[in-house]
Amino acid sequence: IVTYTATDASNNSSTCSFNVVVVDDSNPVLNNCPADITISANGSCEARATWTPPTASDNCTELTVTSSHQPGDLFPVGTTRVTYTATDASGNISTCAFNIIVRETTAPVFTNCPADITVAADDACQATLTWSLPVVSDPCGATVLTSDHAPGDVFALGTTVVTYTATDESDNISTCTFRVIVTDQTAPVISGCPDSDIVVSAGESCQASVHWIPPAASDNCGAVTLTSSHSPGEIFHFGSTQVTYTATDNHGNR
Repeated sequence: IVTYTATDASNNSSTCSFNVVVVDDSNPVLNNCPADITISANGSCEARATWTPPTASDNCTELTVTSSHQPGDLFPVGTTRVTYTATDASGNISTCAFNIIVRETTAPVFTNCPADITVAADDACQATLTWSLPVVSDPCGATVLTSDHAPGDVFALGTTVVTYTATDESDNISTCTFRVIVTDQTAPVISGCPDSDIVVSAGESCQASVHWIPPAASDNCGAVTLTSSHSPGEIFHFGSTQVTYTATDNHGNR
């Protein structure tokens, strides 16, 4: 309180008073706030983190420092925010915050990954396949399972690698792969083979030139090579001669 007093010659006096109020409006200072801490989870999907607490100071009064967590606490997988709060006697507050990042380093585990599947192609030279989905587990929670093929897909002739990918919440990845092998096991088809044996009369040299319409060959999976033991127009000697046509596809079926 500041007081002014006025007094005249007859000792009459008057006073004037007012307050000078000094307030603390400066926030406390937190020094050496820890940086973010990244650690690996244990088998129980948690981790114990330690750090050096920040120091606090204030220009006027004693401080109260509180924290949401303490060094040595256990933290779950994921990101946890740790906050320190310094409060002085005038109610001024400062905070310091950093993250505890617990990462799971164990990849998901596949069980019952399908074995390679071999199947014969159908008439369209492809195959529709089904299989039991693999099972995936992870010690620390959910996983996302993706695949480049699904049961019921149609597979072309040849070998296709099917891959399942499991990704957990910490981006650890495991894969399960197997092969789908579609084989051509269907023999080519020969059509237009002469319906019956050909009987001709021998000429003066006891032989004959014989003609016929060659058969055609087709295959469900592509090109066919058609060979014959004899060709139309050849000279045949007296007696019986077996004429054989052989159709062979690209995969050795005949």
